Amino acid sequence: RVPLGIEDGRFPDQLITASSFQNYYCAPRNARLRQRRVGRYGGAWCARTSVKGTWLQFDFGGRTRIVKVCTQGRQNSDQWVTKYYVTFSRDGQTFYPYREGRAMKVLERANIVKRKMLR
Repeated sequence: RVPLGIEDGRFPDQLITASSFQNYYCAPRNARLRQRRVGRYGGAWCARTSVKGTWLQFDFGGRTRIVKVCTQGRQNSDQWVTKYYVTFSRDGQTFYPYREGRAMKVLERANIVKRKMLR
C-alpha cells in the first residue's frame, strides 16, 4: 500500500494522457491530487467537453496493483466528475472494466454540501 507517486510528482507527466483537454494550462499532467492554480496553470485536468466517454489514463508501464482511487474537483471552480469507472489494459489497446461480481463498478463522487458563512 505504497503511493504510486501521482500526487507528489514522482509519476512522470508524460505518462498521464487524456481524450481531450481544454488548453495547455489544464493538461492531463495537472490530474494530481491537491494541485493548486499557479498563475495561468489551472490546477486541474479539464476535459475540452463534458461528454460521456471522456477519459484520463495513467500508464504504469506494467502490472500494478491499485487498491484505492481518490478524486477531487477543480480547485478553483465548481467543476468535478460525478460518476466514473475504472478500466485496465495489458496491451494499451484493449481495455476491460473493473468489476465487482458480474457488474461493472461505477464509482460516484460523495455528495458534498457547501456552506456559506454568515456574518
